Amino acid sequence: MPNPITENKPPTAPHGTGADPESQSQAPIDLDRFPSRTFFALFDDRYAAGHVAERIEDAGMDVENVEVLAGREGVARLAPDAEEPRGLIARIVQMAEELSDFKTFLSDCAATVNTGKALLLAHFEDEADRTAAELLVRQGGGAPLAYTDKWTLVKYS
Repeated sequence: MPNPITENKPPTAPHGTGADPESQSQAPIDLDRFPSRTFFALFDDRYAAGHVAERIEDAGMDVENVEVLAGREGVARLAPDAEEPRGLIARIVQMAEELSDFKTFLSDCAATVNTGKALLLAHFEDEADRTAAELLVRQGGGAPLAYTDKWTLVKYS
């Protein structure tokens, strides 16, 4: 597999940044996989975030549990066009977002990604995974923003 960092190209799937945003689906974040136990970190660019995502995966996290959101497609995934939620679970998730500051947090993330920054999301199984991801993010020059624990958003100071 080509190394996206050494080839000066944006990382490709599974990190969700893709080289051609028009050719990829701009589906919102999969809330079935990313509502609880998700770690959020900010990077200056998609390359730094992609490098740390690879290090997190090398440390043992499942590749499907790590995503990098950057550029227009990242903004679209963080703040998709408003549409009516489908199904009971989708409506419950939407209500939970609106009642918490999670929706505001995602909007703030979208605005930051829109300035050229990149957001790394890592779904963690336990506190040891979250701590390991946080350490790798800090070592890679990223800034931990927050993590979710069940339906609670915990922001870093």
